[in-house]
Amino acid sequence: MRGRLLPVLLLVIATTGTQARAFDHVHADWTALLERHLTVSGGVGTVDYAGLGAERAVLDRYLAALSGVTADEFSLFSADERLAFLINAYNAFTVQLVLDHQPLDSIKDVGGWFRSPWKRRFFELLGEVRHLDDVEHGMIREWFDEPRIHFAVNCAARSCPPLQEEAFVASRLEAQLERVTSHFLRDPRRTRFDAERGRLALPSVIDWYRDDFETGGQRLGTFVADRLADDPGEAEAIRVARITFLDYDWALNAPWIQPDDPSFMDSRIDEALQATSSARSRRVSTLNATVPGACPGGGECRQIQSTSDTLASKSGSVSHSRYILVR
Repeated sequence: MRGRLLPVLLLVIATTGTQARAFDHVHADWTALLERHLTVSGGVGTVDYAGLGAERAVLDRYLAALSGVTADEFSLFSADERLAFLINAYNAFTVQLVLDHQPLDSIKDVGGWFRSPWKRRFFELLGEVRHLDDVEHGMIREWFDEPRIHFAVNCAARSCPPLQEEAFVASRLEAQLERVTSHFLRDPRRTRFDAERGRLALPSVIDWYRDDFETGGQRLGTFVADRLADDPGEAEAIRVARITFLDYDWALNAPWIQPDDPSFMDSRIDEALQATSSARSRRVSTLNATVPGACPGGGECRQIQSTSDTLASKSGSVSHSRYILVR
């Protein structure tokens, strides 16, 4: 009798151990960090890296949970669980990379002239030491035929699709992917359609991975039109429009003006103006815009007076102007 009980006991112990280290597919720690340290306004997401650094223990706990998943365990996840896991892993390890190399003006500064930050091996995932390109290209793009992931993974740059204030989760993955794709494409800073000229200007990230958007014979214009236009006539015009691509801003996705920064250089104010002004160039003398911490004592200056000049979006050219901050 005792001999018969031993295999059963071992099975119970093994099962209990597996349950004890079961992965949290809700990604609760990651969502909590994003809710506290991410600001998404008007399609622009800025990350409070200083705040994240102060909660490094929580981030490290989440990263350790990701690294603790073995390849065998990963193979037992559902397809949506695997994709959500990889998207969140890419984004969380990108945050780690930025935090480990502060201060930064751009994530590209991590790699320097001769080494890409996306080729730097600095974390373990599925039993191997990886770099970020392993996750995006060797896993996500290799294993999933899903172009919308390009609006979900975040490269820590201003022109990159912003992080969301929640983790991607399997139970809502389809809705989340469609939401981030539609929001990004409908942002006039990212996508511009000129109906009169029949021109469609798209983010560079779509140009880089155009083949992903045109699988199965689908045209790029159709992918965009289905999400950009509500009117059938406008959708058809977008489908056949001549496509160009906008410049990419690799500046770090951190606040433009730090609340504790007493230096308010024209160039920094210029950036805030471009972020709040129309996507089209226009001549202004006064522009209402919130510039956090720009006034003495850390207050917000909401009105910016400028000499009469032309302001454009960040992807276009702007004339140099002098700006006066007014409370």
